Amino acid sequence: MTKICFDKFCFNLKNIYIIIIVLIGLFIFCNYVIQNPLDNPQKKCAKCITRTFITNPINTAGMNTIRSNNNMISPPERSYALTRRSMPPQNGNSIPINTPTRGEPTNFQKVGVLTNNSNDPDNARLPLFGRPKYPGSNDYDYYVMDGSRNGNKIAIDSKKELDTNDEIAVPSFNGSYKVSLYSYDQPKYIPF
Repeated sequence: MTKICFDKFCFNLKNIYIIIIVLIGLFIFCNYVIQNPLDNPQKKCAKCITRTFITNPINTAGMNTIRSNNNMISPPERSYALTRRSMPPQNGNSIPINTPTRGEPTNFQKVGVLTNNSNDPDNARLPLFGRPKYPGSNDYDYYVMDGSRNGNKIAIDSKKELDTNDEIAVPSFNGSYKVSLYSYDQPKYIPF
């Protein structure tokens, strides 16, 4: 075999052919990756779905008012005159406002019925909605909806958890109402 020699080292012709074949293969592989960007994980494809983040939040103050008026399970509350524009921006450079420190409260749910033996057929039975103030709390928030066509929500001032056969007074209604709570939704034993 012929040898090609430089100053201090020599190459065998067989080794030179192997190096040339490896360089040609590397060249072909690099051209293939550049021409087919879908196979290259570092390049983004045009068909891929990318998530864009909105830098300007949508003002939903009016939408929340409409939602709370039309939703039967939203609590009876009113909004402050403070609008979203007058609040500090939520870009991480401000102090968070209204952050629950004891955990997020659960949604209101229909927990029972208030009954009264009055002559008013519209308000003889009132649906009772409630939730704990925070997870694991003994304090509860309750409200009822009157029997009118508008379905007005009336908050109840009871701070403790109500139980079946408790007597409570509902503001703006005469007399006391008797509480009838629903049973809990729990797993049932089915012997199959």
